[in-house]
Amino acid sequence: MVMTDPILQLILGRESNERSLGALVTFLITHRLLEPTLMTREGSACARVTMQDLKGSEFLTTVLVGDIRAEHLSDEGRRFVSAYVESGRFNEDLALIDSVDSEWELYDALSPKMMATFKPKAPAGLAQSAKRVAAKILQFPGSKRSE
Repeated sequence: MVMTDPILQLILGRESNERSLGALVTFLITHRLLEPTLMTREGSACARVTMQDLKGSEFLTTVLVGDIRAEHLSDEGRRFVSAYVESGRFNEDLALIDSVDSEWELYDALSPKMMATFKPKAPAGLAQSAKRVAAKILQFPGSKRSE
């Protein structure tokens, strides 16, 4: 396997990005955006992150050795990281968040913003037509209506 340059690297000290990258890693794990063989191989650690028993930053330091690389991500994960992190939206969203006490609070604040990039909203017309189709499918037989 050829190792690529890191997309993101853990920085410790005064300018630490530990919490922010931890929140990102948590999102990648909970939405299955890591490479499937990595998710399988590290299934226990992934499950612990999902259950909030292990922080994303701890997964980043122990499993990913401090780097998020392209080969760690699924195709969908690479598209997400490109659209959200490499575009600068990640840093913009971080700048808008007030001080938080924990990585989990940061994840809670960032998650809706990350989800908006991961699953953009469907156009309103499309959502309405989907509701109509679902309503037609879900009509239950009842008493005969007079026509």
